[in-house]
Amino acid sequence: MGRPTGSFRRLLEQIELIDNGKGCWTLPFKPERNGYFRVRINGERKLAHVAFYEYWRGPVPEGLIVHHECRTRNCINDNHLKAATYSVNNKESAPYWGKVYYEQTGGLE
Repeated sequence: MGRPTGSFRRLLEQIELIDNGKGCWTLPFKPERNGYFRVRINGERKLAHVAFYEYWRGPVPEGLIVHHECRTRNCINDNHLKAATYSVNNKESAPYWGKVYYEQTGGLE
């Protein structure tokens, strides 16, 4: 783990546990409409889960994205984040988000 400086140290002090039974961590900010939220680290605005992945694990390997294994978009728990291809992300997420969509709409839309 890198040594936090400035704004990142303040973010680390604000981490909260999400009461979803999965052990997810979040920050006390309002997420964007898509469920993700952004943070500003050393003047650069990034998706929070990407910024925390890079803090704990280093740069995201080329050609990969940061994938939430917990399916909680605002989670920043390093144990829930992994580098994956878009294909893996879509394959693992589709059954979950399809179920969420069905439950929210009753499958009528």
